[in-house]
Amino acid sequence: MFLDENPDSATSITDNEDVPEEKVRVGKRRKNHKDPFCLNPEDKDRFECGNYYLLSEIKDELNRITTADNVKHIFGTDIFKLLTQMGYVEEKQIDGRIVQIQTELGISKGVITVDKISKIGNKYTVLMYPPGVQREIVEHYIEIGGQVESDDERKRSQYVYQKS
Repeated sequence: MFLDENPDSATSITDNEDVPEEKVRVGKRRKNHKDPFCLNPEDKDRFECGNYYLLSEIKDELNRITTADNVKHIFGTDIFKLLTQMGYVEEKQIDGRIVQIQTELGISKGVITVDKISKIGNKYTVLMYPPGVQREIVEHYIEIGGQVESDDERKRSQYVYQKS
């Protein structure tokens, strides 16, 4: 029935040996690559230090102020990992639950624990970070920005060297 309605349609495929075979590269498309989160030096003055900030507030403020091009957004877990590496906070299992607590160093830097009550009445605690720790976080991500920039410059100079 289809052939009756479409007499010019192809009914078979033949391989013409006279035509040279063309190699086609098949591979996955590379997704847009983004650099790790960082800040530019001029972003430092745009960070609005609060008296005490929750980790989520620091994250939101960092994502708001960055002027770095083509960088990933930062997550609270990234900042918590940084603060853990700095020795200010840690996770501990207490009463069968994993909780985030400040270390002795964190306490000396001014990191505090605040008790909260959820909408359904459950008690929980959160860590809050003073302006000094907020500034250290900002400085860290400015430092990363300098490293990303120097890595880009090194790659560019290698590329130019390989081409010439």
